[in-house]
Order: sequence, then structure tokens, then C-alpha cells
Amino acid sequence: MAGGFLVSFVFLSIFLIEIKKESSFLYLFLIFFLLVVFLTGERSNFFDFVAILFLIYLFCIKKNYLFKCLLLIFSLGILILMITIFDNFRGRYLSTISYSQDKNLNLVETYLTSEYGSHSISSFLILKDNLLLGVGNKNFRLSCKKYKNDVINFQKKIDDIERNTYPDGCATHPHQIYNELLSEHGILGLIVILLIMYKLTFNDFSIKRKNNLNLVCFFYIMLYFVPILPSGSFFSTLPSTFFWINYLFYIVNIKKKV
Repeated sequence: MAGGFLVSFVFLSIFLIEIKKESSFLYLFLIFFLLVVFLTGERSNFFDFVAILFLIYLFCIKKNYLFKCLLLIFSLGILILMITIFDNFRGRYLSTISYSQDKNLNLVETYLTSEYGSHSISSFLILKDNLLLGVGNKNFRLSCKKYKNDVINFQKKIDDIERNTYPDGCATHPHQIYNELLSEHGILGLIVILLIMYKLTFNDFSIKRKNNLNLVCFFYIMLYFVPILPSGSFFSTLPSTFFWINYLFYIVNIKKKV
């Protein structure tokens, strides 16, 4: 959660307090918080931070491209060094990758037998029985109980490692935005929500007419809808509050010039 807070507000604060784009303080500020988010161990938020950082270097900072590339290489080099030296970071960021006997990455099986993967299985089973309209907003927590045994049996079939227990796929929400929207609102609900978000976000859209604050918030909004990456509930959790705060700054400042 700490990583999510930093991703939501570090970039926002930079342009709210109008740090000069070419100052050395800006680069140190960004590199420092890149390391802080890395140290939280929150992999999804770390990916979001790196992605937004890259987009800021690309679109918001006017230094030449060689300088931007060198700065990114330096930042990522520090992170790679930390993963190499410290076992706890190496385990946290690389533990989901395992190797089977035929030398293939075992990513699919590892994911589906994880806690997040079990939520995806539950979401799929709920969607299959409620294809068009889902089970209703914030009702995943109730409907998932019906499919616990099916989720566990499916994991046992695909797992090549003997385990005593498996996650049952039940939680307050499925921890992934598309799993949530599909299971609770069905295919029709997903289409309607995405169309509304598209209309609200891209109405009269033009990168040239946006200032850096607009762009940073836009990057955050777009990353929120990246498939696969885990997320909080779109309607009820703290991450959704972070999302709407960024969306607020995206729309209220939309006409202001840089």
C-alpha cells in the first residue's frame, strides 16, 4: 500500500509544487523515490512507477534523449545491483519465476496456483454463470464462496508440485480490475464502463494542449487499466481513491497551458 501511495502522489506533487524540469533536484527526487518504491517490495506498484518515470522522461523533461537514456540506465542499474546483492529482494522480485525440468518458464502454472491466480479462476467461473450482467457491484465476495471447491480442484489438476493447501479464490474483491468488472458487471457492464471512461478521458484529447500535470495524471490513469497487473477494487478501496484524485487533477487543469 505504501508503494501505491507513492506512485499516486510523488509525480503529482512534482508538478503541483512546480519543481523546475531541468533542476538537478528533480532527477535526485525521482531516483530517490524509485529506490523507495523498490524497497517496499510491491512489484505491481514498482512497475507502475518505472513506467510513469519513463513516460515523464520521454514527454515532460526536455533534456536530450541520450541524457534521458543514461539516467534511466543508471537508475535501473542500481536496482539490478540491489537484486543481485540482497537475497530478500531477489526472492521477492523473482520468486514467481520457476523452471520445470524441460527448462521452460513455469509462469502460467505458478500464477494460477497463487492467491491472485485463484481470484482469476473464481472470476472466470462467476462470469461463465453470469455472462452478460455479472453478479452485481461488490458481490464477488459473496459469490466466490460458491466456487471454492472448483477453484481448488482446478489448481490441483494443473499443479506439478504437491501442496497441502491451495488458495480457494475467495476475497473481498478479485484484486484485478478486469476480473472485478467482468465478474461483477458482466460483458455488457465492462463495455459500458470502459466506454464511459474512454469518453471522459479522451474527450477533446490532445497531448500538445496539456501541461505536465495533466500528462502525469493521464499516465497514471492509463496504467490503472493495464491488464494482468493486480489492483485494488475499482469502487471501494484506497487505490480507487488514488485513481479518482489523479483523475480530478487530470480534468480540472486540462485547459491550462504549460
